[in-house]
Amino acid sequence: MEEKEEVKEEIKTNPLNPIERAEAINLKLEENIKKQEELLRRNEEATAKLILGGRSYAGQETKGAETFDEKWAREAKERYAGTGMDPT
Repeated sequence: MEEKEEVKEEIKTNPLNPIERAEAINLKLEENIKKQEELLRRNEEATAKLILGGRSYAGQETKGAETFDEKWAREAKERYAGTGMDPT
């Protein structure tokens, strides 16, 4: 919003012909596009590092899929908790 207001103020205060105004606006747009491209590139690099580094968004290492035996042991431990019986 502020940039739009700045451009409008500049147009009002700067009595350039329409072609010069369009060129000035075009230059500003090109600068903004370059900034957006740089930010996108940096975002893509950061995302790739997260994915390839094996890290989740919380910064913790991701755990692989649970095997059948690991799942069975975990569920048995939960089922027999507090009974005094050892399922393993």
